[in-house]
Amino acid sequence: MSNGNRPVIDGTQIAKAIEVINTAGMMAPRVDLRPELFDTAIQQQGYRMIWEQAMYCSCYASDSEQPAYVCDSCYGKGYKYINPQEIRALATSINGNKDLDRVGLNEMGTAYLTAPSTCNIGYRDRFTIVDFTTRFSEILSSTGRDRLRYPAKEIVAVYQLNQEYRRGVHFNLTEDNMYLEWVTDELEPDSRYSVLYDLTPVYIAMGPIHDLRGTYTLKGMKGMEGFMQLPKQFQIKREDFLADGE
Repeated sequence: MSNGNRPVIDGTQIAKAIEVINTAGMMAPRVDLRPELFDTAIQQQGYRMIWEQAMYCSCYASDSEQPAYVCDSCYGKGYKYINPQEIRALATSINGNKDLDRVGLNEMGTAYLTAPSTCNIGYRDRFTIVDFTTRFSEILSSTGRDRLRYPAKEIVAVYQLNQEYRRGVHFNLTEDNMYLEWVTDELEPDSRYSVLYDLTPVYIAMGPIHDLRGTYTLKGMKGMEGFMQLPKQFQIKREDFLADGE
């Protein structure tokens, strides 16, 4: 119908038009992540660890770009570790096999670590998982006071070929659990012998799996948007499984 040259719009059409406008203007409710819940889960379910931050040791030679293997600071590892602190972190997929997964080749002795959002994990950072025990063997050269690679929880055995040496009889373990001090002269200077001992496992951060993790959230009643970091995930590897130069 028309009134002169003007179109006539009935009430039903007007109501539909208003409904379309209102629907177009409606926004879905905003859903924000709550970063504090991630950290709470890590605190409740994570393992106790000593986290140490890694930095290059200045013993690196400028010509060969290799660390000094007799360095008293890094002991030839090329990295100095500072600021130890106890944290809790999740460690998953710890296994002794090589598997292909979505990340790539999962080598023996690797795991995935998720640390709290407050921990800014870096490449080569070190994690000592304090409530676990593993076993390690190495060969030392006798000097009378011989440094172990790791602090020993317990000395299991010391041998030179078929000759066994006993703690408390032939040697003692120092209070810091880092040195064997010989109390007899049965070993010739610079002679080699093997040691088997228990230790707390140490893992090294080899690279980020999920590095850029964060979310924008609304803060307070004013609706101000802010950014918060989420926990990062790193691939870690047992230090004694690292290849030379790795």
